[in-house]
Amino acid sequence: MEWKIFFLEMVKASIWPAFLLTLLLLFKKQLRELLEKISKLQVGNTSVEFGKKILAKEVSERRQATESTPSLTSEDIFNIPDKDYEFMIKISENSKFMPVEKPDKFRYNSLVNSGYFIIDNGEYKPTDKGAEIIAALKSIYH
Repeated sequence: MEWKIFFLEMVKASIWPAFLLTLLLLFKKQLRELLEKISKLQVGNTSVEFGKKILAKEVSERRQATESTPSLTSEDIFNIPDKDYEFMIKISENSKFMPVEKPDKFRYNSLVNSGYFIIDNGEYKPTDKGAEIIAALKSIYH
């Protein structure tokens, strides 16, 4: 009889974790999209910053360290479309700026239209703002 009670207690103890795991699996896509939009998480006295907020802070600190004139503001960073921001993270992993695949050309053209890249003699080159963002992203992610 004791093994039945033990088994029942084990089932009761594992119901909530199993339920939460099931919810996480069912809503994985929605949770990922939500987490991508979070810029700061604070629990008690501890806080963590994410994404563009970290980039804005990094750019601001770099500017203060070099005492350069601001070519890029926090507002500029927050106005970068999410797809372009994700693509700039990808670019920061690579020293070459030339697109390899056709979808990359569309992303680069979006960055050109936003003023972060220019096309010079058929090559994509970052503007001052684009170079500043890429340098900050390299220091954050790599």
